[in-house]
Amino acid sequence: MVSRQKQLSPWLVLAVSFCLLAATWPLAAVDEGGPIVSLTSEVTPDVLNAKIKEVESAATLNEETKANLVELYRKALSNREAAVANAARTAAFDQATRTAPAQTELVREEIEAAGRIDPRASLNVKLDSSLEQIERQLKKEQADLAKANSRRADFAKRLADEQARPALIRQRLAEAAQQQQETAAALQAPPESEASPALNEAGRWVLETRYTALSAEIRMLDQELLSQPLRVELLQAEQDKAASDGERIGARVQQLSDLVNRKRQLEAERAKFAAEEARRETEGLDPLLVRLADQNAELSDELQAMTSRLNTLDREQSQAEGLVQRIDADFKDARATLETVGRSEVLGPLLLKQRESLPDTQDYARRAQARAQEIAEAGGRRLLHQEEARRIVDVEQTVTELETEVVAEKTPQLRDTLRELVEQRKTLLQKVLDEDEFYLRQLRELDTAERELVDVVGDYDEFLNEQLWWLRVAAPVSLSQLGNLLDEAEQLLSPAIWSAFFRACYERVLPAPIFWLAVIAALVVLLKRRALITAIDGTSKWLGKPRTDRFSYTLQALFLTLVVAAPLPLVLATAGWLLHASPQVSDLAQSLGYSVERTAVLLYILRTLRMMCLPNGLAAAHFRWPEAVVDLLRVILSRMTWILVPAMLVARFALDLNPAVAGGVTFRF
Repeated sequence: MVSRQKQLSPWLVLAVSFCLLAATWPLAAVDEGGPIVSLTSEVTPDVLNAKIKEVESAATLNEETKANLVELYRKALSNREAAVANAARTAAFDQATRTAPAQTELVREEIEAAGRIDPRASLNVKLDSSLEQIERQLKKEQADLAKANSRRADFAKRLADEQARPALIRQRLAEAAQQQQETAAALQAPPESEASPALNEAGRWVLETRYTALSAEIRMLDQELLSQPLRVELLQAEQDKAASDGERIGARVQQLSDLVNRKRQLEAERAKFAAEEARRETEGLDPLLVRLADQNAELSDELQAMTSRLNTLDREQSQAEGLVQRIDADFKDARATLETVGRSEVLGPLLLKQRESLPDTQDYARRAQARAQEIAEAGGRRLLHQEEARRIVDVEQTVTELETEVVAEKTPQLRDTLRELVEQRKTLLQKVLDEDEFYLRQLRELDTAERELVDVVGDYDEFLNEQLWWLRVAAPVSLSQLGNLLDEAEQLLSPAIWSAFFRACYERVLPAPIFWLAVIAALVVLLKRRALITAIDGTSKWLGKPRTDRFSYTLQALFLTLVVAAPLPLVLATAGWLLHASPQVSDLAQSLGYSVERTAVLLYILRTLRMMCLPNGLAAAHFRWPEAVVDLLRVILSRMTWILVPAMLVARFALDLNPAVAGGVTFRF
């Protein structure tokens, strides 16, 4: 017996098993770990649609039975449609598995081939081309750049969604397998004896088609999971190609923008040269001619100043857009790293460094205010230029009107000179109007770019503020690092730093009227301190008596307490605010001013709590706290004021002086 079994060919066993499986496949589906589920090939969409029509037209069935049958048939039909759709998606994922590597390689080759070509070499405009032709080409390239950026953003979104799919697929696979087991168990259950044969048959069809749909979905999800790395690689290549296209088109846009600005500068220089030449030619002639020539020269100066300003606007816009891209990329990388890696200790210093490198949004807020004023002024100038251009649209009529102001003898030569000046004025006004429109558009585009930058910086800063609370931003202080404490203390007490700080206070704080108002208010409170404390004590004698006790006495005591605690914090906060809000001082002086302002807030809180614990004050008389507790709190708050406030001030100064290392050992110690 053993020898016969050894003589059986394994290939014969495999062939017999395959034949048996093929013979039973149309009629059965095997669930892993579950029973064999008998299916029927008769449940086709045509059969189901015919059943629906038959039930709806049947006169012997009641309405409830009709509704139940139609609902069941429609569920079965929906299951079949879902199975067909999932089968199509399975085929698509299978096709992607076979074709994605070749497509990825082709896209990479296209990127490499495009990188070997200078994108600016194919520009068909030069400096000698007309300004209209250059601007037309620039608008086309800008539209292409917008499309490339949109494609890159779309690929980035699709790539992010695709990278999150594996976890969702595995979750859905587990759910589908569980639902398939439940469906198989329901198919093994006997039909309901009380239901009609038609309802039992329809119910079984629903279960069979649901089992088939789940099987198709599981195969589709398996194929999607299998093809996912290849499709992600293709999407990454497509995103890189879109980014490469954007960079190439961006280089062309920059080249054309520089060409447009250079062209405008040349035309402004020619106009200025012509206006200066006309001014020289009219010297010693009629005062009207001299005045017109001077006005044309002034208008040419305005035109040249505007074209020079356009270069600055273009550079600031490019800088803002570059910062937006960099910070947005850092933001996405940081968020993705935290989602995948978690709150690792090595991330703290890196995120802190990125936070310190973020631009100050208050600078951009001040620039936005100045730019709004600039836009308003430019709009006003444009209205004046438009009004004057309409007034001199008819050159001959304008010349005739101006001749009435001529003092010298009216000759044909004088009229010709007057006509040349008017025509020059008309040409200059048209150029200035074109520049006004372009200038206003550049201002608005710069405003949009900087607003987007402020939004990105704000979102990233808010994200970092949330995460840095839970991340270690520096290693614990070790004995080897204590040697740096003396060096940092020497830097903290550096005469150069403090002389610059006191110079900023002398230049920006002392001349400010609001600072002296705060000083006067603080001195008044100090002079009235004893009377204010007596008033706080006086509110307590009316408490505890039904006839005289009022909540207003507590509010009065609270107000007086806040006033008594205010003098020193008020002066410090005002000085710190003046330094922090002043754009004329150095960044370090602004940071130190902000630290003084924050320390003043802490001091005010501690002083207020300390004044609440006075005998017969808010805590003892109004809140009815035990006297022993109030006395202890008063002592503790006094000690905290002398310890915590200087410590916070030193720590904040250390952080301002060494932001790259999170304040160094001084801040951590």
